[in-house]
Amino acid sequence: MSLWQRALVARQVVGKQLKVLYLIDGRAAVSGDLRRACQRLGRWQEVTARLLTDTISPAIGREFRAKYDDFTGVIDLNTLSQVRLVYQTYLYQLLEELKYSPENVLSP
Repeated sequence: MSLWQRALVARQVVGKQLKVLYLIDGRAAVSGDLRRACQRLGRWQEVTARLLTDTISPAIGREFRAKYDDFTGVIDLNTLSQVRLVYQTYLYQLLEELKYSPENVLSP
């Protein structure tokens, strides 16, 4: 598979995970159940880190996992939205890298 094909697959993975992140945040806003939202967010983080490791590189997976690893500080919907923003910003920056310079992030 060429570099550009791999970058396309990686961008699709990142896009899908962003959609799931929005769903988690939206469901939390509707239900108000922070405990459940934090559980979902933790599972989402693990799945996303694994997908990033498999499709992009192990270093990116580790870097993503280290972005936010303790959800005990999430005490209200505002804090949850701030956590979402951290992940969202990271993933959008990754999308830009994959689009314009995939050779910098994809493992050989």
